[in-house]
Amino acid sequence: MKIHLALCLFLAAFSASLPALAGQPGETVPPGSIDPATFRFNDRYTTPFGPAYADIWTAQQNFLACRPPVDQAFSYALCYFSGPAVATPIQTAGGGPSANPQLPCILSPDGKSATCTCYEIQTEQYPPVVPYFVNINGILNLDLYLRTIAACGHDGELCGSQAPVRDHMWWNAAPICRAVNTDNVIPTAELTSVFSTVKTSDYATGTTPNSTTCPAGKYAGCMTAPCYHTGKTDSAGNPLAECNCPVYDGPFELGQAGVPCDANELTPPAGRTVPLGFTPGLPNVWPNLPPQQTQQNSAGQLDSATARQILTAAGVDPGAIENFIATFFPVRQQAYSDLTNPGQGMGYGQSYGDQSSVSEPPDNSAAWAQLQALIDARYSSGPGSPPVYVWSAAHNPFQNHQPIDPPADGCLPDVPGQKSCPLYSPMTQYPVAQGSPLCQKVCAAYRNDTRTDANGSPTNIQVGYSCDAALCTTLGNGQSSPVQVDPLAKADLLQNACSGLAGQSGLRAILALEQLDHCSCCASQVCGCANAGTDIDPDTQAEIAGLNAAQQQLGITPQCQINGTLCGAEPPP
Repeated sequence: MKIHLALCLFLAAFSASLPALAGQPGETVPPGSIDPATFRFNDRYTTPFGPAYADIWTAQQNFLACRPPVDQAFSYALCYFSGPAVATPIQTAGGGPSANPQLPCILSPDGKSATCTCYEIQTEQYPPVVPYFVNINGILNLDLYLRTIAACGHDGELCGSQAPVRDHMWWNAAPICRAVNTDNVIPTAELTSVFSTVKTSDYATGTTPNSTTCPAGKYAGCMTAPCYHTGKTDSAGNPLAECNCPVYDGPFELGQAGVPCDANELTPPAGRTVPLGFTPGLPNVWPNLPPQQTQQNSAGQLDSATARQILTAAGVDPGAIENFIATFFPVRQQAYSDLTNPGQGMGYGQSYGDQSSVSEPPDNSAAWAQLQALIDARYSSGPGSPPVYVWSAAHNPFQNHQPIDPPADGCLPDVPGQKSCPLYSPMTQYPVAQGSPLCQKVCAAYRNDTRTDANGSPTNIQVGYSCDAALCTTLGNGQSSPVQVDPLAKADLLQNACSGLAGQSGLRAILALEQLDHCSCCASQVCGCANAGTDIDPDTQAEIAGLNAAQQQLGITPQCQINGTLCGAEPPP
């Protein structure tokens, strides 16, 4: 019901003109408080190049940096890498297969929206020190868009990353940041689709630039789209969300290289070479099979297991599959002598008592013809047709544009990528340092905020120290060259290092200091409270030592080797 409502909002609100929302959502506003009756979909041209749902951006300053809320559980959706029904990139920079999950975007029958599977990024794993971004041109709530440009300027220039700290909480004064943090962007949404760089390195292909430019086509504009929890996870156990995104038809760019602009060309990776009457433009779901079993060798002997695999992968109705198997691969009662001396044209089977399941059809050519007819019928037009996939994408209309990599200038603490502020350096003179009132709050947070275990009982692990030891370096900060880290291992490492940090009351002070001093994962070192024994207790020291060892095994250089801090130590015997 909620998905249907969200789609109706997108597709029916194009011509609607309803009263504006009253007031401005704050952090205390309960989720889902937007009244659908007063919601107005933003179909305006927010740039000269397209409406809000085209996700047009013209400069890095269009991407407003937002901090997730602290002291509470929070998650947002990342759809930028969604599209085909296979994991991408097909081959990583190291030459191996992708470890990323499948994130399909399925086009609706009328072609106006797409249902996309997206990452659900939780602050339990990527703590609130890591910002997310909202393209000011892609805000789908009209009233919220108008309030945001009033506060931040039409291009976002008044809410840049160097804006003053406000209450040690908000990255800037953008109303969209507060609305996303309280799930008050689209009615019924449980979380909101935004942009983040936390997964960018997982889609590196070794190509510069790591992007694909597409001249024209349908794509999902998922910025600020409504999303919902699915209960599904990727192979690392990380949650996946489902987002309902409006679709735009025009040129677009993808944040990975070496992929076709038509997402359907990747479904599946292996294409058919023998036409079987498939409807043009629809995806091919012929599975990967050994050479002797592929459609290229349809004259070869077909067995029941292969037939079932092909028909299931093609989405043929289960009842039709069972009728096909019963017709061409009947289970026959045979004497023992029949099994040891099979007649001509009869396949071998496995005996269970006096029963044998025949694995090859007596009429092989007829079986192949019927199998192909079932697949052709599955691919015919109508409700039974297979899904059509589109990429989730964005577009910069200017020639020779750079990849999405905010901020426009300066740096951001703790953000992955080239725009991240540097790690702590003993040679740097920081404007806010040891002895300052803010540092006193910072040190109290590091020393006193400890992690709880799975049962809710307190531990001795000072989570601020453990997270600083691994978070920024694992996301790429301080590394001499880009490190291709397996996404599953990275997710596990971050979970172990930062679990519990999002709920710490002293996190606001840490955020404020890093922003003022323009450094990443640095607050305890800047404030002089990263000393073993006096500040960091033995259990946390051991935890840090284990995290550093885990980083080195993955080819990551920890802070200990970069600046001599947060080195940890083995526990005493």
